[in-house]
Amino acid sequence: MLVSRLLTFPRTPWELDEFHFLEALLKFEPLRHHPHPPGYPLFVALGKFANLLIVDPFAALVALNIVACVIGFAALYRAFRNYVDDADVAVAGSLIFYLSAGMLIHSTLALADATAILFLALTFASLASESPVASAIYASASIGCRPQFAIPLVPALVVALFLCFRTWKQRAIAVGVFTIASLIWLVPLIQATGGWKGFTNYELGQARYFAAHDAAASRGSKTLLHIAARFVLRAWGSSITIALIGLFAAIGVVPFLRGWRRSIIPFVVFTFEHLGFAIAAMDPADAVRYSLPALPLFALLAALGLRFVRIPWWIGTAVIAGLSAWYVSPILIDRVTTPSPIVAAARYVNASVPHNAIVLYEPGTRSHVEWLLPLYRSRFLERAMLDLYDKPSTPAVIIIDGSSNDRDAKVFSWHESNAYVKMTRNFGLRVSVDPLRPEERFLQIEGVHHLEATANEGEWRWLGPVATIRLPPLGRKTVAMQFSLSIDTPYETNDVEIVVDGTRQALFRVSGKPMWIVVPWGKEITIKSKRSFRPDEVLHNQDKRLLAVQLTLLEQR
Repeated sequence: MLVSRLLTFPRTPWELDEFHFLEALLKFEPLRHHPHPPGYPLFVALGKFANLLIVDPFAALVALNIVACVIGFAALYRAFRNYVDDADVAVAGSLIFYLSAGMLIHSTLALADATAILFLALTFASLASESPVASAIYASASIGCRPQFAIPLVPALVVALFLCFRTWKQRAIAVGVFTIASLIWLVPLIQATGGWKGFTNYELGQARYFAAHDAAASRGSKTLLHIAARFVLRAWGSSITIALIGLFAAIGVVPFLRGWRRSIIPFVVFTFEHLGFAIAAMDPADAVRYSLPALPLFALLAALGLRFVRIPWWIGTAVIAGLSAWYVSPILIDRVTTPSPIVAAARYVNASVPHNAIVLYEPGTRSHVEWLLPLYRSRFLERAMLDLYDKPSTPAVIIIDGSSNDRDAKVFSWHESNAYVKMTRNFGLRVSVDPLRPEERFLQIEGVHHLEATANEGEWRWLGPVATIRLPPLGRKTVAMQFSLSIDTPYETNDVEIVVDGTRQALFRVSGKPMWIVVPWGKEITIKSKRSFRPDEVLHNQDKRLLAVQLTLLEQR
């Protein structure tokens, strides 16, 4: 297990939430998203301890999770060994889980998942051994590292009180120890959020965001079946691996039901509580990482299935692990051999951009910029445009999570792969450093929406049916604008009119193919579109903006 983690751990941070945790190691400030809600107090505390031993915060968190994987493997083996009378099945089940595609990608990131899963494995191993003190401490620690675990784990613990402990004294001890242990990590979180009132407002704010985003907007038009498949299946990797795990797990149900023990019921309750909540409410984009705590039960069933059909455990496990590693190898190779695109972009800025420049970020790149480029002034792009549009002497660059079609942009990327698209949030694959030249600046008056980008498309701004911008006087004679329509637009073309300082200068038809329109320079330009739509009505993603066409590039010439 140690070898697998040492060979695959990332050399630089990559995921957005990693930067939140890195900031938290320096100063625990939950109200500033250091870390992000709901707070992860115990994981931050363990990270701070690791940081005392390892100076670099990122290396400290990665090392913590590598250790967590090694100990977690042993703890999961102990839990499985208590559930089944076969050491080979216990080893196979633990290896199938820890060498699964999802764990290979996510368990060594600077995130709380691997450490929280370690304590989860210790919890179930202790419950099977009927140890109330250890069970309570580990269960509390698991929630302290990842508070979301409380939703499926607390019901499982209630069941365990009556199935794993025989006396009321044991139950009282478990409840008391759990309460005290939880207060140890909860009190610092309450203090850091401004007392009880601040803490409740902090958590209620996260709950409102969760309900609006994870449980609603992020799901778009996806069917419940599609969401369920993503949470239940995708973490295993390729379709071949999913089919093998599904087949052997289905076969393993038979010996599982024949030899089940009462102590395994809390483990089963946790698994299906977790999956039920995830399918009902969690963000499908993060389904692979979110579903990791539910995988061990299916890994155990698959190991039982291998034994049932008399396949040697080491052969079956090697085949499944090999397929998992092969599927995610493009991601693993990139992150071992090269810096992540966001880190490569930051290194480029540090080496090439003057320190008097302002680094502009989108909402999704703010934490990256603050951590990686502390020597630069940084500002939110949309607000900075209000001040910078008529200040040509102030240099500025935009850090974009996605590609760019701007000729001056520098794009940093990893290799695109099926695993990257299906097993990650699909962010950070390509990152662009785009100088915001004076010729590209403008002031948004009305109907101009925020900058957007994807890994495979350049940046764009959606315009409303009537959009107006103001240009700085730079002595140029013309303004060139590029327009397009996305594949999600419910019409193939749109008739657009451009009015410059009150005079109509162009009338044209926009399609899905980008097109340039050049008009005389003017102080104020209005773009009027004949057709528009609401994404909420077309894509069912709760985006209630009224959109018409995309403005992909603009420059004074």
